[in-house]
Order: sequence, then C-alpha cells, then structure tokens
Amino acid sequence: MKKLSHFFAAAALCVGSSAFAAELPTSGTCGFTIGANFPFTGPFLGNLDASEDVNHMGIINFGLKSISINAVKNTVQSTTSTTNNGITSVTARTYTNTQQSGTLSFTNAASSAVSGMHVMTLSNGDKINAIPVNNGKTVLMQFVIADDMGGRVGVCQF
Repeated sequence: MKKLSHFFAAAALCVGSSAFAAELPTSGTCGFTIGANFPFTGPFLGNLDASEDVNHMGIINFGLKSISINAVKNTVQSTTSTTNNGITSVTARTYTNTQQSGTLSFTNAASSAVSGMHVMTLSNGDKINAIPVNNGKTVLMQFVIADDMGGRVGVCQF
C-alpha cells in the first residue's frame, strides 16, 4: 500500500508541473543526433550490395528555419562466387563509411497526431516530427523518410 501511495504522489507531481512546451521555438539553435535503427538492412534482406545511413548529427536554426545535417553512410560491397549448380555465395564484404553534409530549409506545422507535436517538412520532402519538452530546452525528433526502410529518432538540445 505504501508503494501505491508513492506512485500516486509521483504521478501527481508529473501532472501538476508540465515539462512540455506547446510550441517549437522561433529563435535559437539546438544540436542533435539521430541514430538509424536499420543501417545494414540491405545485406540481411538479400541485397548483397547496399548503402544505408548509419547516423546523423547537426544543428537546427529555428530563426532561419534551416537544418544543417552531417550523415554517415555505410556502403557494403560484396564479392561473390557462383558454384556449378548456380548457387551464389558471398566470399567477402567490404564496408566503407562516408560522410555527406548539407543544409535544408524547413516549414513547421502543428500536428493533431499527438498533443504538442509539430511536423517540420524539409525542403527535400523528408519530415521530422518534433515535440518540444523540458520547458522548450529539448526537442524530441522522429525522422520520417518516405522511401527508406527503418526508423530514426533523436534528441535536439539547446
């Protein structure tokens, strides 16, 4: 019973003092990292050679409505051999990491999907779902890429 009363006291503190911020900032910058959950899907799904983003790091400038991104991309190159009965096997794989950087502009719109969520649409068509928390000092990020496998999530700190 004592543990249950502690739970209710903690829950009341969480409800009583909201750490969420209603709007995304209109000025300032935050630094972020976004990890890719499925960086090596190609080889596991039968694609012997694949290129996938491994992670992203960058800065969001809310005043300029721009996002500067540095992405690390892993490329897999397979060496294969075919036996007499037509079976192909991988004899070796090489992995190469490269970096790609760029700056994109974005527009921002409130979303009704989750209370407090905003959708930042990047100039290349990708989207970032963003929820400001920690009284606006942190932005939770969900990177949405329409034509790629896997999910990407991250945090932007002021």
